[in-house]
Amino acid sequence: MAKISENPWVLMLISLMAALAVSFGQTLQTPAFIADEGSILQLSVLSWWKNIPLIFSQDFLMFTDGQFRPLGYAVLASVHTTVASENILFWHLWLLLFHLLNGVLVFWVVLHLARHLRSAVVATLVFALHPLATVVVNNINYFHYVFGLTFYLGALGCYLSFAQMSRRRFYIVAMVLFILGLFTSKVVFTLPVLLFVYEVFYRRTGIHQAVLRLLPFGAISVLVSPLWLFYRPHPYHYHYIDFPSGAGWNSFFSVVGATGWYLKGLLFGSGIPVILREAVERI
Repeated sequence: MAKISENPWVLMLISLMAALAVSFGQTLQTPAFIADEGSILQLSVLSWWKNIPLIFSQDFLMFTDGQFRPLGYAVLASVHTTVASENILFWHLWLLLFHLLNGVLVFWVVLHLARHLRSAVVATLVFALHPLATVVVNNINYFHYVFGLTFYLGALGCYLSFAQMSRRRFYIVAMVLFILGLFTSKVVFTLPVLLFVYEVFYRRTGIHQAVLRLLPFGAISVLVSPLWLFYRPHPYHYHYIDFPSGAGWNSFFSVVGATGWYLKGLLFGSGIPVILREAVERI
């Protein structure tokens, strides 16, 4: 028992598991967003692992809002081969497991940056127990967000370890996780920007040296980006929204004007405004 109390990682993990059990325990048997008609698990293509090549094809983009993010769905297809969509408890625990892993990764990243145990614990609990987490973690259709965040935080943590300990294997693992993340969620494309900010403003690395160090991440982003920009499903199966002229600026001013609402919504987990509210009528 004394050894456990002396190990902050073990204490954090036990505390996090207990907190998640209390927070999400009542939803573990809820079929909504898991086995309902709108669940991604109802797609027959996700019921067998041999459909993975189809999941990586353009045709599958009709089920992903036209976005190329196949890896998360390929993982679901592999698991769904042996686990039925009616197994509500399993799929809730599946999502919760990745949320737990993301919480551990948040602890790792913040511990690197803040270097204070208390700050890392607070950040982890805020992340894990935030009301918005229930929206994502209880919906199997949002698995790509949870899974993509795992790669994002994992790559970030490995890079921070590389920067502080100069161990090349952390850099290699960070790049591998980054590549996997690019096939899971487009948010992962922002990682090189975040790493550049970390190098220049946190570590005070020169811009030239930071660019050279992050050049592989940028090159990978350029190589993968055409899959997101030009990979399109057949127009007969999926039609992208044609935004009217000026919709981009309307969206920008919506975000700027609603900054206070966004901060309040993120803090309390409700009341977040719709980004395109000025453009909705024109669309």
